[in-house]
Amino acid sequence: DRYISDRFLPDKAIDLIDEACASTRVQLDSQPEVIDKLQRKKLQLEVEKTALEREKDAASKERLKNVKGKLKDIQKELDPLLKRLEEEKSTVLQIQKFRQKLDTLKTKLVKAQRNRDMERAADLQF
Repeated sequence: DRYISDRFLPDKAIDLIDEACASTRVQLDSQPEVIDKLQRKKLQLEVEKTALEREKDAASKERLKNVKGKLKDIQKELDPLLKRLEEEKSTVLQIQKFRQKLDTLKTKLVKAQRNRDMERAADLQF
């Protein structure tokens, strides 16, 4: 009972890794829940603002004033979050570019070593 004796274990392990990678990729591509909620609230208030701008009574004008204030507050809260998200995404993109460049250089190094081009291999390695 100490070992798992399931003959499909490698397939299950690969599936598990694939699911974890897919989940991570989805998280990187989508916005955080906090930002999503704030943007939905902002959109809702903008729609309400547009509707209230057509109204002429005093209560609507007062409500419009409140809505504009809430929109400013949401924007103040949303701006730093969006800036941080963009910074994180750009960092991830830079890391991906560097990894891709590193993989390309490793491939060139292996190819140079195979072809016995020691000068090029030395340049690539050091």
